[in-house]
Amino acid sequence: EIDTAIDTIDGVLDSLLVKATPVKSVSVMVNNETIAGSALFTSGALDCSTVKHIGFSGSDTGGSSATVSLLASATSSGTYIEVATGTYNSSKLTLPAISNLPFKFLKVAITNDSGGNVDYTLNAFLSS
Repeated sequence: EIDTAIDTIDGVLDSLLVKATPVKSVSVMVNNETIAGSALFTSGALDCSTVKHIGFSGSDTGGSSATVSLLASATSSGTYIEVATGTYNSSKLTLPAISNLPFKFLKVAITNDSGGNVDYTLNAFLSS
């Protein structure tokens, strides 16, 4: 599990470094959140008004599968639309890095596609 998480973080950092944009901060969007089988969890809003590039890493405790939606809005309490999708498979998050996002706020929605409770973590690596 730790090796998988390190590989994922390494991949995200490589993606950001290729763009020559250093990571300025890391935001924990989902912190060990237990999501029941077939249930949906939506994170709080992340203010990205000064962010140019965002990479993601994440893990789960069950080695299960889940669907991840990246949602964006112009205002924190506004209507959020899906701008990217990804998955958790065998404890590894696959969610594309994004650049020059035209929206100010982001949320992530995770749907647990397994039958039991699974704990999920998702971090955003931000650079400006």
